[in-house]
Amino acid sequence: ALISCCEENAKHPQFVRLHAQGVNTYCSQICSWPHRESAERWAVPRVTLDTLWRERLGARHVDVIKVDFDPGHDWWWEHVRRGWAEFFAQRAFSVMVLEVDEQV
Repeated sequence: ALISCCEENAKHPQFVRLHAQGVNTYCSQICSWPHRESAERWAVPRVTLDTLWRERLGARHVDVIKVDFDPGHDWWWEHVRRGWAEFFAQRAFSVMVLEVDEQV
């Protein structure tokens, strides 16, 4: 039986196939995590891409970056403009793929 951490993942064939094959995905980890209903346990630090690129990647050149903006992220362009300014100004990447899902 498919064990999905949300109804959304059940709509994606790749998750259905992986679960059916018994592959341990990130989703599988979340499904079995005993604290998944606790909002406090989901606290994730947030940083801009500029900060991540500068502090974690040492401002090194990035060959390929793929970014996925999910439905409902209405402010995606503002997010890119404000949080990625230095990354763009330094021309710190060769190829960027943006996936913007407009349907909710």
